[in-house]
Amino acid sequence: MRAEPVREANRPPADGRLTPAQIELYLKVWASIAPAPAPVPGKTGTPATFPERARGLGDAVDGVAPDIASARAMKASVEEYLWVKERVLEAEAARMTARMNADVLGMLERTIADLKASRAKAPDEGSKTLLAEQIVNFEAEAARTRREAREVEPDTVRANLQILAPYRARLDAMQDQIDSVLPAAGGAPRVRRVPAPKKRAP
Repeated sequence: MRAEPVREANRPPADGRLTPAQIELYLKVWASIAPAPAPVPGKTGTPATFPERARGLGDAVDGVAPDIASARAMKASVEEYLWVKERVLEAEAARMTARMNADVLGMLERTIADLKASRAKAPDEGSKTLLAEQIVNFEAEAARTRREAREVEPDTVRANLQILAPYRARLDAMQDQIDSVLPAAGGAPRVRRVPAPKKRAP
């Protein structure tokens, strides 16, 4: 019997950059996975276990993550797929962080403007002093958020964000499906959350 050829282990590129073929593999894997079953209205009970959920997604009975099972079924290198998945989630986390920082900064700037307007109309010095303290606190938080927003992501992450840009519409279109399966398939991207201070009433 002829021996099966030994498959060479996947070697990630030295520059850490995704290729169009790898992005297509990632999209193809997720396109082949059925979305998680929608909850039945009025039905209560314990959440499905991981193997049960995996089987509901057409996965193997041993509870292998559904995207891994899909990659295997396509005869793709699981090592390569996992590396691609990590790079995609890394880039998505950076994009989400930047967007969230921008949203928080916008909220802080609007709050500061409102507080300054309230201080100008405050009826007494005590109220003006309290509002001035709040303005200082919010301005400090806005300055911290600006500093975090200026933090530069590694070159590889920024490069992969640009490489993923042409695929943005397709990635966004399948995001709901990915979100429904991702906790069972390896976790969602970690995002650096930017807490905002609570506004105290004068």
